[in-house]
Amino acid sequence: MRRILFFVLMSVISFSLPAQTHVEIKRARVFQDGQKLTKDQAAALFSDVNGMDMSGDYLKNRSGYRTGLGLIIGGSSLLSAGALIMGGGAVSAVILGIPMALTGDDMPKGVDIAISAGCGAMIAGAAALVAGVPTLCVYKSRLKNMGEEYNCARTSNDVQLTFGPQNGGLGFALNF
Repeated sequence: MRRILFFVLMSVISFSLPAQTHVEIKRARVFQDGQKLTKDQAAALFSDVNGMDMSGDYLKNRSGYRTGLGLIIGGSSLLSAGALIMGGGAVSAVILGIPMALTGDDMPKGVDIAISAGCGAMIAGAAALVAGVPTLCVYKSRLKNMGEEYNCARTSNDVQLTFGPQNGGLGFALNF
């Protein structure tokens, strides 16, 4: 009887512990306990983490993430458009090249310009992709680290006894 009373008392104590606020950062957006925060709310949230003002860092990292994303989107669009233009010029060269070769005429200038423009657009798009991917990865990592630092600063280092499903089955867990 004492054991059952002990288990019930411990489960009531463990379930009545106050919940800690949890911050997640997904795609440069901050979620606190599942609710999306605005940019100003997120900056205010990061204004006091372990006595440091990280709101400026948050805004800089968010801006860097969005810049990287813009470079990737713009670079891939430019690369695709350049490939289409160059492909159209190459198809025109083949279609027009056969009759021109038979008659001995020169190739029209538009075909050369299309191929050159397509190559230029592809090179510019590839350069934007090469710059955008590392930029996105770096700032995404920085934002993730900011969220983890906020969560670590807000969690208590007290010893907690919980009852419920654990890795090894149902029972008590002593977390410290």
